[in-house]
Amino acid sequence: MKKLLIVLIGMMMLTTTACSTFKVTDPANPKFNPDKFQFEDYRGIPQMTDALKKLFPVGTPKEFVERVLVQEGGALVKSRLAPDGANVYNKKPNYLFPSFPNRVWNVSVKYDENDTVKLLRLNGSNVFDSH
Repeated sequence: MKKLLIVLIGMMMLTTTACSTFKVTDPANPKFNPDKFQFEDYRGIPQMTDALKKLFPVGTPKEFVERVLVQEGGALVKSRLAPDGANVYNKKPNYLFPSFPNRVWNVSVKYDENDTVKLLRLNGSNVFDSH
């Protein structure tokens, strides 16, 4: 009886753990948690572009952008601004523990005078522009 109870508890724990491993990566989903953002969750430019549009619409505070991209996503802030004055956030792949896709992401964000998102680019292409 004791062994059966231990087996049942173990199965319940495995089931609970297995169900919680599915990460929500669509920012439009109410269960999406920006504190779990990782660049590696997005397989290509269309998926990343869509995620960035939803995560950082025009008017998003710089503080939130940097928390998600730098603190959570692991991007580095380039010390030099882009020629148009945009901040550049660069995420290089982990070459020791590569994952698919193994790519470099460059997110450029131009902020307005209130330090809120005005323009957003991914790898040099406009995601959107507030003009």
